[in-house]
Amino acid sequence: MTTLKKTILSIFLCAVSMLLFGQEVYTVETVPNPKDGGRGYVSDPGRVLSESNVANLNALLTSLEDSSTAQVAIVMLGSIGELNPKEFATALFNHWGIGQADNDNGLLILSVMDQRRTEFETGYGLEGILPDVICYRIGMQQLVPHYRDGNYGQGLYAAVSEIKNRLENPNNIEEVRSEGKRRAR
Repeated sequence: MTTLKKTILSIFLCAVSMLLFGQEVYTVETVPNPKDGGRGYVSDPGRVLSESNVANLNALLTSLEDSSTAQVAIVMLGSIGELNPKEFATALFNHWGIGQADNDNGLLILSVMDQRRTEFETGYGLEGILPDVICYRIGMQQLVPHYRDGNYGQGLYAAVSEIKNRLENPNNIEEVRSEGKRRAR
C-alpha cells in the first residue's frame, strides 16, 4: 500500500470513528482520569456505557479495592487514532499509576471502539493471579459475547466479577495485598 493510500485510509478511519462514536482521538494525556474529582474507576468520555452501568461497575470495583487493595480502572475510548492499543494501555497504566505503589496491584481494562480491541494491562503484583492467558480467557468468555451484541456494560460487569472472584479467592488474597512487592518496570 502506498503512503498516499495509507494516509487517505487513516483520515477515513478517523472520520468514521468520529461519526460512529462522536469522540475525539485520545492520547494518554487527554483521557479523563476517573479518580480526579472522585468519579470512581470508569473513564467513558464518549458515554458508551449507561449511567447505571458505570454506577454498578464503580460499586463492584470499590468493593474489590476495599477487600483486596487492588485497583482496577476501566477505560472506554472511541479512538486512539493509529496508536497501538497495547502500547497505549501500558502508557496509560503507568501515567495514572494504577494500583498500590508498594505492591503494584493494579489492572487497566482498555476498550478502543474503532479498533475493536480490548487490552488488559496488569501490574506486576497481579501477574501471578492474572497472567496474560487468564486475562485473554476472561476477555473471550466474558467480554466478547456481550460486546458482539452491543452490551458493553454487561460484558465489563461479567469480566470484573470474574476478576474479583479470582483476586478475592482465599488462596490469592494475601498475594494481592502483600507489602513491598513492587518491582521496577
